Amino acid sequence: MNNSEIEDYSKQVIKFSKKNSSLLVLSAILGFSLTALLLIKKRKNRSTSALKSNEPDLSQERYIFNMITDEGKKKVLVASNGNVYDVELNDELVGQIWQDPEIGEQWNTDDEALVPFLHDLTRELSNAFSRKGFPSLLKGIYPEIVKTDWKSTETLEISILDTADLEVFTAFLKDELPNIVEFKSHIDLLVKKENEAYFTIIGVN
Repeated sequence: MNNSEIEDYSKQVIKFSKKNSSLLVLSAILGFSLTALLLIKKRKNRSTSALKSNEPDLSQERYIFNMITDEGKKKVLVASNGNVYDVELNDELVGQIWQDPEIGEQWNTDDEALVPFLHDLTRELSNAFSRKGFPSLLKGIYPEIVKTDWKSTETLEISILDTADLEVFTAFLKDELPNIVEFKSHIDLLVKKENEAYFTIIGVN
């Protein structure tokens, strides 16, 4: 290989190195940018998920109340499952009920274990959007609620878990109340933590 060939070869090597070095730098910049975008998106999704986890699911009907039976007081949870409602007694799934069009939309069940309770269950459900059933409706929507107590005909005290954030809970409740229920007359909700005296007042209507 003569001097001119060596010189030409050297120039090609230098040119190739410069070209590839630019590609390497460009690849590094693109790689860094994509990584940054992915991290930002992941963080945003995580924040959105954390926010949504505090929001109530208003798309599913759920009612929680106590019912007196021959076997004593039972905690009842009724939750929509399509066109039927799952019924739990003391946290145990007992069966399903539905409104039967063949008997004038009256409530019906195929589960023998629910037959003795059907009348009391449907009475509670019929009151769900009244003042009497309002607490069971709230408990079904908000698992943070531990206890409710009517202090007067116009005042309902709501106690939430001590571990819950009172400010966040009341903010969500205040925003969502118009989508949950509407009464003809005014009601005040006294919202507090279970073992604390401090409370916040939210007006309904």
